[in-house]
Amino acid sequence: MSISTLFKTAPLGATILVSNGQPRPHARFNRKLTRWEMENYSGVLITVEVEVGHGRRPTLSIRKGELVDEPLAYVHRYGLDTSLRFDVQRRPTPGSVRVLAKGRRELLHLAANRDAAEKWAAASNYANAVLEDVTEPEAEEAEEAA
Repeated sequence: MSISTLFKTAPLGATILVSNGQPRPHARFNRKLTRWEMENYSGVLITVEVEVGHGRRPTLSIRKGELVDEPLAYVHRYGLDTSLRFDVQRRPTPGSVRVLAKGRRELLHLAANRDAAEKWAAASNYANAVLEDVTEPEAEEAEEAA
């Protein structure tokens, strides 16, 4: 799927497969393998910024790996000019709750339910976090658009 389609259809919290379309190099080619691993991975969509202004372009951010509480996270930002391919592997489960940063749509955590989201926000010092329910119609609309 192209990045422009991903901008329109993928919800925050979706697991995204990023690929450059090249086969994995043999392990003995360290530099080639390192470069390949930077462009071929699975991660979680955490931001989609479509509003442009003041010289900014539309971008999306994908956090490499699972959305877990780790002190170090690799976040990759992509604009519309990237040549990489993107596939939605898994969408957030209806009934789960997104914990978003207040003032911007950045996914901080994806909880199984509202109670778990509230507990996570309180324990993580995000008292002003915005909680957003994942609904059935949202999942259906995204599938129809894809």
